[in-house]
Amino acid sequence: MRRGPVAARAEATPPTRSSRRGVFVAQTLAFAVVLAAALVGAMLFTGAENDRGAVGMLAGGVADELAERVLSRDPRPFGRPFSLYAVVDADGHVIATGGIEGERAEGWHLASLSDEPGARVAGGYSLPLARGGWLVVEVDARWRDGRILGIVLPIGLLIITVGATSFYLLRVLSVRFTRAAYRMEPEQVDQIVRERAALLESIADAAIGIDSDGGLLWFNSTAGDLLGLAEDDIGTDAERLLSAASGGSGGRALDAHLIQIGDRVLMLSADLDVSQAGGESRLVMLRDYSRDAALLRALDGAQNHIDALRSRGHEFANTLHIIEGLLEMAEPERALDFVRAGGVSGEFGMPADGVEDPSVRALVYAHRARARERGIGLLVSPGAALPDLAGADQSFTEASLLIVGNFLSNAVESCSTGDTVQLMIQTSEAPDGSGPVVNFAVDDSGPGIPEHLRARVFSLGMSTKPGRDARGYGLAIVRGSVTRLGGSCACLTSDLGGMRFEASIPVPDSERARFAHG
Repeated sequence: MRRGPVAARAEATPPTRSSRRGVFVAQTLAFAVVLAAALVGAMLFTGAENDRGAVGMLAGGVADELAERVLSRDPRPFGRPFSLYAVVDADGHVIATGGIEGERAEGWHLASLSDEPGARVAGGYSLPLARGGWLVVEVDARWRDGRILGIVLPIGLLIITVGATSFYLLRVLSVRFTRAAYRMEPEQVDQIVRERAALLESIADAAIGIDSDGGLLWFNSTAGDLLGLAEDDIGTDAERLLSAASGGSGGRALDAHLIQIGDRVLMLSADLDVSQAGGESRLVMLRDYSRDAALLRALDGAQNHIDALRSRGHEFANTLHIIEGLLEMAEPERALDFVRAGGVSGEFGMPADGVEDPSVRALVYAHRARARERGIGLLVSPGAALPDLAGADQSFTEASLLIVGNFLSNAVESCSTGDTVQLMIQTSEAPDGSGPVVNFAVDDSGPGIPEHLRARVFSLGMSTKPGRDARGYGLAIVRGSVTRLGGSCACLTSDLGGMRFEASIPVPDSERARFAHG
């Protein structure tokens, strides 16, 4: 992930005084070293430039004139900027001297003299003479020091002033930045960013950040895999990326409650505003709706089972009263016939034979009770078989509940009084010989679905129901769960006259023993 989530206002531990003092001392020492290096460099450069300028004044015959004065023992002072004047013959011997330090040069022999004006020799500089030989001069140290102080001192003061001011401003800005970062040092901020990034990567759901202009700020690896995102997509319009991943089914993807990406139905949570330095941004979470729907379906099935048992409790009570009355009337044969007929409603003689799983049986009983209230018959086909799935693969169990619950719910809601709904659950060998598959089918004698809508019946948002109940989520979720397990769904014409919904899911290797005799 290129950028981690925006750090929340965590209560981080402020840096200690000792750590701040250590940082300040290190910064001060670094500033002092840089300042000293700058001053020394300025002094060396100024001294070299002064020497070069002084020697340059002897060009154009001035050197010959001075040499004549030295040779003629002219008593007039030579003056600054030179403290030594020495005339050297062609063999390198000093033949005459003058200046403040002239006497110490008597008897010198200088080697490696150069014809180039201003060449370094011994402690001075040599200049070739027209008469032959050289004039060797040394720059007066006091003159040089005065020149250096006159130039370097104001420059040094300027450097010190500017440097100290900059150092102070940097310290002030550093303190302000630290306060702006909730009194945290850069290392602490970096640690928090890393921790937030690791936390975001650990989230199973897809998460993306969107800036105030609608551009993609960051995404976790789950979102990258789901939406096909790469680092180059940072800054790209998030709405366009999400719409492209969902197939551009129309409308704004970010404003939708549910979107379909491939075989997954995802629930968007995009209403959480997060404060960013550049404005307001949004954290968008994409949850796999089929997981939540499976949990809700299981809870709903349990509630339906409770409701069914409650209604059946009244039937039991009425049946027991009738049996009690018949026995008091000394009519035991009639009481036995009444029990064999299934009681008051006949429900006791209509079990979900072969369906051993209690959760699926609860769904069947609940939908049968609803169907009976509407005058619809709900039957389980003879030979239906589904073992108890307790402890089975979670995704396989969820898919089974989603298939039975959605198929029965749609069939019952589409039928009217006098219609019939029939559930079939069977196990067979896969056509390719890869192993057993469980086949679910629900037939009804209802009005059916128009031919031109059948190809889209498993798409998100597609519903044949009128009014508010037309959500179109259930079958899309079923197809997503079935497809992820390697199964398939179909919508066909039923022999009962209405529709037939089919779904087949392969039995996981770990569960095949349950279906060995299915």
